[in-house]
Amino acid sequence: SLPPLPPFPFLPPGMPSLAPFLGPPGARPPLPDPVMMSLALSSMFHMQQQQQQRLNRPRAPALDAEATALLASLQRGRPSADAEAVRTGKISVAELMGKQQSSKTQTTPKRPPTNVPPAQQQQHYFPPPLQGLFAGPSISSAQSQLRQPPGANKGQQQQQQLKARKPFFTPYLTPDALQRGLKNGSLVKGALRVNQRNYEESFVDNPEGNEQQDIVILGLHDRNRALHGDVVVVRIKERIHWIVRDNMYRSWREGHLNISRDDDGQPLTIPPIKQDSPCTSGAESENGSPSKPVDEKSSVSALIPSASEDESASLPSAELPTPKKSSTMDIPADLHYERSLLLRIYNDLNATGGASPAALDSETATMIRRLSIHREDGGKASPPAAIEEGAAGRSPPGALIPAVKKINQGARRGNYKLLSEMPDEDWGIPDACLQKTAEVVFIAEQKNSRAAVGQLKTMADNNRSWALFSPGDSRMPRMMIPSDQLPTGFFDRPQDFAKFIFIARMVEWQPTAQFARGKLYRSLGMAGEIEPETEGLLIANDIDTREFSAAAIACLPVIESSSAWTIPEPNNELDNWAANRATSVYLIHKVIPMLPRLLCEELCSLVPGVDRLTFSVVWKLNDRAEIVDEWFGRSIIKSCVKLAYEHAQGFIADPDREWTTEELPVLSDGRTPAEIATAVRQLNQLAAIIRKRRFDNGAVRLDQPKLVFTLDAETGMPSGCTFYERKDANSLVEEYMLMANAAVAKRIEEHYPKTALLRRHPPPNQKLMREVIDLCEKIGYPVDGRSSGGLHTSLQHYIGDTSKQTAVMAVLTQLLMRPMKLAVYFCTGTVASQADYRHYALNMPFYTHFTSPIRRYADVMVHRLLAASLGYCPPPTLTPEEVEMRAKHCNDKKYAAKQVSEASGEMFFGVFIKACGPIEERGVVMNVLDQSFDVLLVRYGIVKRVYANKLQLVRDPKFEEGPPPVLTLYWDPAADKNRTDDEKANSASSGFIKQTITICSIVTCVLTSLPEPTKFQAVIKPCADERAERL
Repeated sequence: SLPPLPPFPFLPPGMPSLAPFLGPPGARPPLPDPVMMSLALSSMFHMQQQQQQRLNRPRAPALDAEATALLASLQRGRPSADAEAVRTGKISVAELMGKQQSSKTQTTPKRPPTNVPPAQQQQHYFPPPLQGLFAGPSISSAQSQLRQPPGANKGQQQQQQLKARKPFFTPYLTPDALQRGLKNGSLVKGALRVNQRNYEESFVDNPEGNEQQDIVILGLHDRNRALHGDVVVVRIKERIHWIVRDNMYRSWREGHLNISRDDDGQPLTIPPIKQDSPCTSGAESENGSPSKPVDEKSSVSALIPSASEDESASLPSAELPTPKKSSTMDIPADLHYERSLLLRIYNDLNATGGASPAALDSETATMIRRLSIHREDGGKASPPAAIEEGAAGRSPPGALIPAVKKINQGARRGNYKLLSEMPDEDWGIPDACLQKTAEVVFIAEQKNSRAAVGQLKTMADNNRSWALFSPGDSRMPRMMIPSDQLPTGFFDRPQDFAKFIFIARMVEWQPTAQFARGKLYRSLGMAGEIEPETEGLLIANDIDTREFSAAAIACLPVIESSSAWTIPEPNNELDNWAANRATSVYLIHKVIPMLPRLLCEELCSLVPGVDRLTFSVVWKLNDRAEIVDEWFGRSIIKSCVKLAYEHAQGFIADPDREWTTEELPVLSDGRTPAEIATAVRQLNQLAAIIRKRRFDNGAVRLDQPKLVFTLDAETGMPSGCTFYERKDANSLVEEYMLMANAAVAKRIEEHYPKTALLRRHPPPNQKLMREVIDLCEKIGYPVDGRSSGGLHTSLQHYIGDTSKQTAVMAVLTQLLMRPMKLAVYFCTGTVASQADYRHYALNMPFYTHFTSPIRRYADVMVHRLLAASLGYCPPPTLTPEEVEMRAKHCNDKKYAAKQVSEASGEMFFGVFIKACGPIEERGVVMNVLDQSFDVLLVRYGIVKRVYANKLQLVRDPKFEEGPPPVLTLYWDPAADKNRTDDEKANSASSGFIKQTITICSIVTCVLTSLPEPTKFQAVIKPCADERAERL
């Protein structure tokens, strides 16, 4: 169904002919074969790409017969008469084919359509292959040089080159283009999430539904200056740049994909049959004898000229492979044609001096990379350290693009495999096995504070006009700080300032700049000290730590007997402070309160024997914990004792124990320890029934571990560490809080269906959940992830008190958290269906937060709605849009508080390791990558990445894609002090100790501090496979 290709060779529409620049045919200088070939084939390759882009499933279009004959003659090194005329410059390619327009028409390119974005115009009319595959100067530079008079000013040429330099980042789209793209669905808007372990990996929610995976943004270039938390607009890349999900791909290949239709609703394609050879067995060579099957990589290796070969050597002959057709898509007979020719072009360019590999466009580089090029004649290629857009320098003769995965995405892209890297027969893979990739085209809202904590360094070129600010958070960019903002004496003694941490804020990031520009505010203090590090952490996450103003304190309500229940008016100074903070922030050693401490710590805290005003939900329950009666209202309570969780747990765990007054806090109103213990046990009996019924109805709980530290009373430094263990006393309080929150949610939704503030938990991403379920089954711990109830039931089989059961539950919890989404506040008037109100984990139709108004502003808003529903005050006047705006603000602040709390724990853990380490702990492997793996330290409940280059290995590790993935380590025998005699004999013969790392492998981790403040690393001790353990 493809339209016929233009005659060969052809130029893209609007591209001027080369004839005017080369002079009349008789006077044209001879062109070397590689340059002539690269000119023709790069145009052909670009037009093939344009043809492929019109298809849903890209296919490689065939060449016309005339083009094939010409190229074949050039390939075999025995050019035909016409080809020889082209090579010597006697006739132009366009004249040879006789199918191009006149040179006069071609020298006046057509104006690009005005409705095409600038980036697309440039890509369409000045294709990357034409810019990148020439060994000499580009067409545009050659044209400008011919037009320059002799002796032209070099300064003017340099200025022109600077103006023509490609921006480091793509300029943002215009407002009109954004509006059109968002309206027609070609652009997607969402919040950006940057992976903290790999800053070159970012995500945006997929708006197409819960069955779709997040959209991935790979590399700093595609992130386009956006930062973690920003609301961005992204453009989905072409299908060939999408990520292949290895687990789903293998299931499709094996016929075990548990879905019947693709993402577009069409039936799934059938996997093609793998062929042993890309050549057909019946093909014949030129002399008529049957040709042998050709291995692509080995045959290509024979075509690579060595460094000692003459640069003008002719190309060796080779048979073009002809793959068989698969059962899912029509594959042209010359499917591998463009790949072979592309390789020959690049080899010839290297042999004649070479173009920089960085000059190659990403698609060209990808196709060359897929061939895994290497020399077999003793020559050694010289791959660049990183192939990035805009990299300077040329490759030395003989240098080839290495078979690496990091092309235009930086050196930390991970294990991703793009569709363009797959064999052509797999390009019919269903969309369900792919993950979309995108590039940022606009920042709609800069939610990131742009502030960062880090250290100052001198520029690599010793430029004294600027200093480099290096943030401690890898998700933040490095910034250039002007010299007038630097501390006195920085350039004279930079090492003295390496001990301090500073706070800086990004002020701009131009498209042409690799680094952002920042403003340095002040020094926070010595690096590694708790208080300076904590202050920087709070500032970087935009946590308000100011003392409340006098105007805010003056708004505290004065309670009188006649107006004891008057709620403070909203929108006053104090309410604005609370709304802005939205939540209290809990650090390891202190709390940043949402409200003044006078309220939080005194007036609103429960004190035994003192009357306190409350908003109550009161139930009457029968012995089956069923609600007989329910009442909402304001009340006055007087508590009799202030128990800790440890006291309540003691009552529950030891019911026969007789407690004394000395063992408990102060009791009031004549209460006895026996009465308190009996009341707690009765409440726990009912809570246990309620809890069982809730989980029987489909609830699920995945507990994330939380670090708890013992702090030195004098220094405040950590002296001990463990993770927080939940007990029955925690569940007792939790059940009644959940009951109250659900009851209030139902009431305010009934009374204010358009402006109620509720909390919902979306179901997990189903595509990710299927992958996790498949992985759990392969590692021997199957789970049912079809519903929250099924998940809970299957997890109950792995609960136990042994160390193995504890580790299994920890591993499964970590794996199942991957597809889970965050619970969020929302306004009911902005959600179309009540089905979207549900809370997945709790399996409740309505839920909100009501029980903690002194530490969450969402609870304050809910209290006002509940009070209005009871007639205590007029209903709030906020519109659904205003409620939704405040709900989103609460979500943002709650997420920031969670990030700060976790970072505080990790910081204290780093200080603890520095003071008490190294620490040796057993851990379980959670994830395996090509050069690293993640280990869960069960005792501390943290996951730490172990990098292979930090281990004492004698050779690079071997990675095998899963599922489950496997990484084989080859240890230096001297690294293992616990080898057995047999292992010593084996290592003596092989020269290494082999250790296989896969998911659920048990390893011994050693945690040690790093020179960077509060940072630590994890390595493992060697363990031969013969002694290895698994869960």
